[in-house]
Amino acid sequence: MTGWANPVEARWVQVGFVGSDAPKLVGVSVEGTGRTVTLHPTVQGNQSCWISDPVDIPDRQIKSLTIDWSSNGLANAREIVVPDGPGTPVQVLLISSDRKPIPQTGTAPSEWRADVYPNPFNAQSTLSLSLPVSGHARVEIHDILGRRLAVLQDGTLTAGTHHLPIDGSHWASGTYFLSYRLSSGPSGVQRLQLLK
Repeated sequence: MTGWANPVEARWVQVGFVGSDAPKLVGVSVEGTGRTVTLHPTVQGNQSCWISDPVDIPDRQIKSLTIDWSSNGLANAREIVVPDGPGTPVQVLLISSDRKPIPQTGTAPSEWRADVYPNPFNAQSTLSLSLPVSGHARVEIHDILGRRLAVLQDGTLTAGTHHLPIDGSHWASGTYFLSYRLSSGPSGVQRLQLLK
């Protein structure tokens, strides 16, 4: 990848990755040009993370940037919508299982999975919930103080992949948490980042 040369107006971007198979190098591209950034190991709470140093990128009223990396021999890419405002910083946190939602198919998936895409998001995002067997699911969004803001699902879901929309248009920019409890599989929490 080619680097950027002395941008007059710049914003900074920082990339983080959670998971045991985090890549060591991540590409950050804007309109066909970009650079490779190195991720350094760190610990956030009790979770291992890999985080890059903040890097300047040229700010030509860009609308999006692309993050790409390789994991387990597979190439991955994610387009990130950039918040409005010159110089607005961009922080991207990826997870090992961070993939685009799986389209619904006629057959049940072989394992359960919960993916949010895009994340960070500007106002709208989607939870893709894959269930190998039917069961009760309760999915909620909480703010950083633990207050429940929305219930996305509270009822029985059939086996298969379900797409639940997340509407953050009335929330302030910041960190939110999506919690899910599945009677037919594990429960968990995912961090969401809203950028406006």
